[in-house]
This record gives sequence, C-alpha cells and structure tokens, in this order.
Amino acid sequence: MHFFQYIRAKFSSNAALPRRATTILLMALIAGCSTTHYRESADREAYAILKNKSPLVQGTVEDFDIGPVLPPELEALPVLDPDPESEMVRKLKRDGEGNALKDEFGDLISTEEVNEVDALAFLGDAASTERGSHVLTLEKALEIGFSYSRTYKTQKEQLYSAALRLSLERDQYAPFFSGRVSGDYSRTTTDVIRDNAIGDQINRPPNWDAALQQLTGTSETLFREYAQVVAAAAALSGADTTSVEIMNERSVNANTNVGVNWLMKSGARLGLNLTSNFLRFLTGDSRESAVSVLTGSLVQPLLPGATKRINAENLTQAERDMLYSLRQFTRFRQQFVVSITTEYYRVLRSRFSVDINYRSLQTTKQSLARYQAFDDEDQGNTADIRRFTTNVLNGESSWIGSITSYNNQLDQFKISLGLSTDAPLVLDNGELDRLRDQGLLHPSGITVKEAIEVALVTRLDLQTTSDQVEDADRRLYIAAKNLLPDLDLVASATVTSEPGSNQPLNFDWQRIRWNVGLDADLGLERKSERNNFVNAQIAFQRASRNLDLAQDTVKFDVRNQSRQLELDLRNYAIQNANLLNSEFDVEEQVLRMEIGEGNPINLEDAIINLASAENSVINALVSHTTTRLNFWADLGILYIEKDGQWSTPGHNYEEPVQTAKESAGAVEFLDIEQSF
Repeated sequence: MHFFQYIRAKFSSNAALPRRATTILLMALIAGCSTTHYRESADREAYAILKNKSPLVQGTVEDFDIGPVLPPELEALPVLDPDPESEMVRKLKRDGEGNALKDEFGDLISTEEVNEVDALAFLGDAASTERGSHVLTLEKALEIGFSYSRTYKTQKEQLYSAALRLSLERDQYAPFFSGRVSGDYSRTTTDVIRDNAIGDQINRPPNWDAALQQLTGTSETLFREYAQVVAAAAALSGADTTSVEIMNERSVNANTNVGVNWLMKSGARLGLNLTSNFLRFLTGDSRESAVSVLTGSLVQPLLPGATKRINAENLTQAERDMLYSLRQFTRFRQQFVVSITTEYYRVLRSRFSVDINYRSLQTTKQSLARYQAFDDEDQGNTADIRRFTTNVLNGESSWIGSITSYNNQLDQFKISLGLSTDAPLVLDNGELDRLRDQGLLHPSGITVKEAIEVALVTRLDLQTTSDQVEDADRRLYIAAKNLLPDLDLVASATVTSEPGSNQPLNFDWQRIRWNVGLDADLGLERKSERNNFVNAQIAFQRASRNLDLAQDTVKFDVRNQSRQLELDLRNYAIQNANLLNSEFDVEEQVLRMEIGEGNPINLEDAIINLASAENSVINALVSHTTTRLNFWADLGILYIEKDGQWSTPGHNYEEPVQTAKESAGAVEFLDIEQSF
C-alpha cells in the first residue's frame, strides 16, 4: 500500500509531470510494437535497398516482393474441348473432299467412321484425365511460374535476406541506441534488542541519582543504595533480561541505463552512457536517494593500419555482396525462363510421341488384321503373321511406355510451376503448330568471335567473378596492414549527479573526471595475422584462377551453343527432307497397292517411317528453339519481363551489342564514403 501511495505522490508533482508523461508515452509505444510493425520495417528497408541497387545490374526487373500471393485462377483458362478429328484423322484426308477419305492402305472410309474417332484416343485410359482440363499456353505457364514456383520464391527470399544483411551492416555505422530498465521491491528484516520494564528503570541514563537529589533533596547515596537492592532483586528473579524484536523494512529500487554508441568508418568509436539508480524506503524513516553517472568515451586508431578502407571493410563487402546477389537473381531469371520453356516443349513433344506411337500401332494392327484375313482364305503367310503379331506387341509396349513418360513429365512440369499435381491442366498443343508455322529463327548478323566478346562483357556471373578478384586484392591489402603495430587514442570523461540532491539530472559539472591516453599494441605476437596474410595471398591467387576459368567457361558456353545451333539447323533441314521422302514413299506404296503391285509390309514400314519422320522434325524444331534461348542467355542479352516474357535482339545484334557493352561498362560500386 505504501508503494502505491508513493507512486501517486510522485506523479502528483506538477514539476515532474512533463518528464513523466513522456516516459509513460514512450512505454506505451514500446508495448504497442507488434510483430507486424517489425515486419513492415524490415520490408521498407529491404525493398528500398533492392530498388536502389537494381539500376546497377543490367536487365534487373523489380520483382522482389516475397509476400504471399493468391492461388492461380485456373478456372479462367480455356477448357479442352477435343475436336473429333484428331491428328490421325486429318492424316487420312488425302484428297481434301468431305466424303472421299482413304486410310493408309488406300481404302475408302465413310464420314461416319471418321466421326467415331476420338481425338484423345491415342492417350488410352489416360484420356479421361484430360477431358475437361484447362489448356495452359506457354505465356500463361511462364506467368504462373514467376508467381508460384517454389524455386523462384526461394531465390527471391534469398535476395531479400541479402538486403537485410546489408541493412544490418549499415546499421553498424550509424548511432546505436540502447536502454535497459530494472526495478525491484525489497523486504529486509533487522533484529532490535528491547529491555523489559524493570530493565528500563535500571538502565537509566548516567547521573540519574544526582539529578533526583537536586529535585527531591533526598541523599544521592540513598538513591544509589536503593537501586543496588532493586538490581540485585531483579537479577535473582530474572527480571532484567532483554528481548529481541524483528523489524521489517521495505524499499523500492529502480535502475536505468541508456546509451549511444557510434562506430565511424574512420575506425573511431564514440560512446555515451547514462546510468541512474533510485532507492526509496517505504517503512520507518521514509528516505530516498537518486544518483546518476554520465560517461563518455572515445577510441580513435592513429596508425596507418587502421585506415578508413580497413575499418569499413565489412560494410564495403556487404555492399558488393548485395550487388552480387542481384546479379545472381537476374541470371537465375534468365535460366528459369529457358528451363520452363524447355520443359514445356518437352512435355508437348512427349505428348506428340504418344500420338505417333499410337498411329504406328494402329497401322501395324491393320496390317495384322489383313494378313489374318488372308490366312483365313489360305492366302496368308504364317511367318508374316508372327512378324506382325510381334510388331503389335512391341508397338503396344512403346505406346504404353510413352503414355507413362508423358504423364510423369506433365506432373513434373506442374511441380516446376509450383502447382499441385492434381491440377487439371493440359498444355496447349497449338504451341507446336505455332512453332511449325514460325519455322526456325536462326541467329544471324553476329559471328562467334563477336558473341564471345559480348558475353565477356555482359555475363552477370562473369562480372561477379571479376569483382571477386578485387575483393581478394582488397583483403590482401588489409591483411598486410594488420601486420603493423596498433596505436589508439583513448579518452573518457565521467560526471555524477550532485550528492544529496536526489535530482538524477542535476550533474555536478564542477567535479567532472576525465582522462586521455594512448593504447599501443607493439605487435610482438603476430602469428594469427601472419597466417591471415598468407591465406589472403592464397585466396587472391585462387580468385585469379577462378576468373580465368570463368572466362574460358563463358567462351566454351558460347561456342557450344553456337555449334549446337548450327547442328540443329542442319538437323532440321535433314529431318524435313526425310519427312518429304517419307511422304513420297507412302504415296508410292499406296499407288502400288491400288494397282495390285504393292506389298503391305512395305506400306506399313513406309507409314511408320513417316510418323517417325514427323516426330524427328518436331524434335529438331524444339531443340533449335531451346538452344536459341540458351544462346541468348549465355550471351547475357536475354531480357526477362516481370511476368516471365522475354525479349531478344532477334536477327540484328549491332545495336543491342553496343548497348550491352555501354551498360556493363557503366556499372560502378557505391563508394564506401557515400552516406546511407
């Protein structure tokens, strides 16, 4: 109860009201800080750093948000509505007429038979999972991948964490405020010795008998003799014994400590600290005391071994690491586009292979049925029947295996996009048609030598490797300087509050204490610094080798992709020529069958070869497309938009090459002396 009365009394003081009101408000603000506040503060700092650094990296797009996103609206995508005329049916239309349709053997088939063919029949039992599925275009797939891919989100989170690390390192060179408050309520006990009533009479003050003689006129000797008789009687009866009483004492104690420290890039460290102690007794004599101590300190390195370059090394490296992380993220976006596009076309190619295998299987089954019919009429060949039976079994095995491979690749592609494998999706088969209509977009207007020159300038990973050589050289310089002796200027000052005033902020400036001195490390033991210096030399040599390796790797990548492009170009031309020959071969075998000179076995082989040639053309076209994307990415000039769409130089490289060189040459690091 005394405590609360004391609190009310203290806060009722008008003189102290403004200061204490400020204290209450500050405590309320601290208590009101929530996790949301801290997260928002971190976001502001991290995103500001990323936005500030992004112009330094060519091709960087401000796609840094790591917050949660809503699930993709797959319902907005078109639904697969299979055309009853599948790829196989379209192949049956030889003359383009509505009714005059022929099969692979030249036999006319009716329109009713055509309409009974299911466009998804080539998928077998797996067709049921695609009916009603949503059709995903390549453009939409890239958009979803850049929003929901788990791998892409992880890369953004790593970039965000790098920004937080830089913000923390910058904070080391800003005034750092600290504060601690502690308080306690104490109860202590004290033993107090008490005399009884007789003892009180006996143990009177000195000269009491003389004082009574003057007041009463009675002899002092008589009073003294009387006292001796009483004392003897008290001793015999035990009435002169004392008692011990336990006294409780209660107090409140509060301690505060606030300070600020500032590490400067010159190596100086400034400190200012205020410590206050308040004590009040709530029982007995209500006493209180308040004492404060204000202390300031300065440590300033003096020798060259503590230059600004050395003391700001951590901040310098953190600034550069942030730029490296941005380059890595931008490079990852390029590779991510190539990866998603390649995987998309791989799934489509796998689906097309299922259709090819299905068509080949149906052709083989028709041949087997014909020979079995001839055998019933004693015109067949038992060996041919066994051969076609084996071909049918092998064909079924290939067809079923291709369906399994296609479904696995489709599920894996969904995982790559960050979607559930249960998502009802099917890729847009029209993307292959668009590729066929577009044809090859073969890079031209640039030689391999020019491509290598561009890549050596614009490849972001190579820029980082080159800058890491500078990092190693800078650390070698610092390690060498650390071998020198250290000499610091040390100064401090202390002042306390006026004694007995109980006013913690009334400092006694007349009694300030200060000192200034030097602190020297003569460097008599430098084994650790020696080892660090040697390791720094080794690290510099290693960084130089890594740069040589990275340059050779870039050259190899460009040459490899250039060779692969030429190979894909030649292969595409060869496969188209092979497809044309296969079409002629099928037409020839059909004509031979019509005039009675054909062989069903030759016709079957021609039809299967035609299907294989179609598949080879698609494979060559897809391979060239993905190699072209890799070629642009290896040159460092594949620019990715926020939604994953890309832009490339096309066929004219002169202007983009010059722009890339100028942009890469303009990239500079922030100076360590720049204010933050």
